[in-house]
Amino acid sequence: MRGFGTGAPLAARGAGAALLSLALTGCFFWGSGPEPPPVEPEMMASDYFELAEKELEGRRSMIFLHDVDHAKAISYFQEVIDNFPYSDLATEAELRIADTYFAQEKYEESKSYYQDFVELHPSHERVPYAIYRNGLCSFERIRDADRDQGPTREAVVQFQALLQNYPNSEHADDAQRRLDQALGVLASRDLQVGDYYFEQAQYHAAIRRYQRALDSHPEHAGNDRTIARMGLALARLKRPSEAAAVLGQVQSRPLDEELAAQVQQALVSLAGSPRAPTRRAARSCWGDPNPACEPPPQVEVEAGTEP
Repeated sequence: MRGFGTGAPLAARGAGAALLSLALTGCFFWGSGPEPPPVEPEMMASDYFELAEKELEGRRSMIFLHDVDHAKAISYFQEVIDNFPYSDLATEAELRIADTYFAQEKYEESKSYYQDFVELHPSHERVPYAIYRNGLCSFERIRDADRDQGPTREAVVQFQALLQNYPNSEHADDAQRRLDQALGVLASRDLQVGDYYFEQAQYHAAIRRYQRALDSHPEHAGNDRTIARMGLALARLKRPSEAAAVLGQVQSRPLDEELAAQVQQALVSLAGSPRAPTRRAARSCWGDPNPACEPPPQVEVEAGTEP
């Protein structure tokens, strides 16, 4: 009986010690465990924009630039647009996405963003830039004169819009130069056929083609040559009054040496010719075919357009 009485307090003390140890262990774990990770500060529009710019900067090795991640840069710019739509940086991010696509020669995607920018922000100060770059997207896709000229016409529309609405833009001079080139490409379709007729001595048909090029695209590159060739065709049709008037327009303008000599020779010859009343070309192998006409050269024609 004595042993029993002595053992019970020992067991109780043992159990109590175990509970105390467990409690102390729990306190140790709760009190000295690893701290939760710090909460990251919320990203701002400027943070995303800066990350995007760094991706576009890439890394330089000596003088070489590499590891430019265009896709990641676009994703950061898009974060600015999606999460901070009323920020000034969101508006700028739209243009930077367009610029990034342009740098990759992804002109369709780039053109879409420039167009959206103009439509969404018509009074923004960067609208002239967006119009100009939109025109460049089309200009970079211009093809030979005998191919589809859809991009050429789109470039003309954008450059003309810039010059008409923002004539003092810093991009106006370059837009004018590229507009002249684009008009020259469009006019060259008629000029190619006109030159063919001229070489075949079918001068009525040649005149009609030259006139159409001048009417449709009066400022096309090389328009002085077009005027000169039309004047020579009139001279060879024995229409001195009209020929002299047309050739006089380009007499002092820069032409290639051979064509300039032909113009001068024709003017000298016309000076001694009797003048007939001025009239436009009445007949053409194009609009008024006659038995002397020969078939025009084979030129690829776009669907839905006049050959």
